[in-house]
Amino acid sequence: MGSIANTYLYNGLIATGTPVGNGVSGKVSLGQTESKVTLTDADVFYIFKVTSTGASDVATLNLDAGTVAQTTGTPTIVDGDGKDFEGETLGTMVSLQGLHVDVSNAASGTVQIADNTAAYFDVTASADSTVNSMSNPTGLTITGDSLVITFDTIGQVVTVIVAGKTT
Repeated sequence: MGSIANTYLYNGLIATGTPVGNGVSGKVSLGQTESKVTLTDADVFYIFKVTSTGASDVATLNLDAGTVAQTTGTPTIVDGDGKDFEGETLGTMVSLQGLHVDVSNAASGTVQIADNTAAYFDVTASADSTVNSMSNPTGLTITGDSLVITFDTIGQVVTVIVAGKTT
């Protein structure tokens, strides 16, 4: 099985404010510029994509194994087979360090993404290009946890990137 190194999750949200008050000029930076979180212990890394083919499709990710299953309906799943980038079976992940979820084609409805424990990830996307990320460099124990992706319209797409640790 291939190894991974230099695992990072990038976050940030910035804007430029332009004051309109009397005697005030210039621009001000707001928010936080891109920050880099180093996930030093990550030894599991996988990516998969799910596309809804029916209005009530549901797919479930088993975080421990990296496998994605059709729970309801017939969503199309790409690379949710529990294999790494070389096609080797992933090790059993015991802690989650980073999770990145990108939703597209959601504007015609909503996509719900939530972990089965409701402890660390719960997102409802109703706009195109919705992106959510979470990081926990020290690892979040995930014994038996899953991520459930629920669609309500045909053609919605969810891409998930996961980084974690096996021991």
